[in-house]
Amino acid sequence: MRFVFILCVDYWFTIWHARDREVWSLGYVCLLLTQGAIIYVAARLVVPAPASDQPIDLTAFFDHQRRKFMGAIATLAIVNEATNLTLDGFNTSLLAIMVIAWVVLAVTAFSFGSYRIQYAVAVTNVILTVWYAVTCVPSL
Repeated sequence: MRFVFILCVDYWFTIWHARDREVWSLGYVCLLLTQGAIIYVAARLVVPAPASDQPIDLTAFFDHQRRKFMGAIATLAIVNEATNLTLDGFNTSLLAIMVIAWVVLAVTAFSFGSYRIQYAVAVTNVILTVWYAVTCVPSL
């Protein structure tokens, strides 16, 4: 849930960074809307909707939603890279390597259900996202 929150903040900064763009093409707007939609889907996949007064087992819920969630995260990483390529100063090879790392991490978490692997992927995702935000988002 924290990771999705970080994605929401990052998305806001991406849009904030784009505010100075003089021309917004339909393709660029579609990329931004696609990012927002995927983040919304990811948030819905990671937060359970209580069906009754029974306690929610977050571990079981995540195990059930893991593949869908990681698929959404891998898709988001690819769409983010396409969006970043359209922004000045964001189309670096370092950023492309980071996107590849995010996709590899998502595929790893998609493929292996081990608690240790899931935890390692989550921690690495947060570290990569925070590093990206501090390094690549000039608004910060």
